[in-house]
Amino acid sequence: MTLVSFVAWNILNLIVMNIKMNDKHLPRNEMLDMRNRMVSFVHGLVGLFISGYNTYFVHSQCGEKNTHFEHLIMSISNGYFLYDLVAMAFLGLLDVQMFIHHSICISGFTLGLYSGHSADILVGALFLTEISNPPMHVRVVLKHMNLRYSKAYECAELVYICKVYCNLSLNSALHVWQRHSRPAHALSHLHLRGQPHHCEAAGRGTDPPVVPFHEDHGLDS
Repeated sequence: MTLVSFVAWNILNLIVMNIKMNDKHLPRNEMLDMRNRMVSFVHGLVGLFISGYNTYFVHSQCGEKNTHFEHLIMSISNGYFLYDLVAMAFLGLLDVQMFIHHSICISGFTLGLYSGHSADILVGALFLTEISNPPMHVRVVLKHMNLRYSKAYECAELVYICKVYCNLSLNSALHVWQRHSRPAHALSHLHLRGQPHHCEAAGRGTDPPVVPFHEDHGLDS
């Protein structure tokens, strides 16, 4: 499924790269960055809605196997990050920061897909960090299109700032909600099977913080 997602994102990239737009005035790297961000905007929007739905309504419990829906979400995003890593390298937009960022994302999702566990944390992290990505990409695209001082740009920037603070608030609230919403038998079930898991640490309040998936292609100022 990751391979299917990788191919789908590349097809979308080819479509976006061949759309006629008023961007001839831009330097080549800014033009490519703007068009590549349009694909990233689509992933951010899709990832936000499907991961948000999973996180709040149908997420697996701590220690349980990933659901088919969670497998689909991680495959879609894993394919995207793999696509974006290759695309940015091919277009000359890749820097060390983005290489490390995407490598960590790909490694995390691949491990979750391979092991069949931990999607409740991985998809939750995806949701929290994709909250601010769509307006972030919109404001950069508008700036490249000489709309830096437009109402649309100001609106996108305001939404971006609000969502960053919303993200910081939701991060703590979501963890508290998830810990208290898990049934008590989940941890005891793992102890009976003799399988240590990250929820054991969560029960002691020592689980590690969520590593953000927030992405910025480095040309925003």
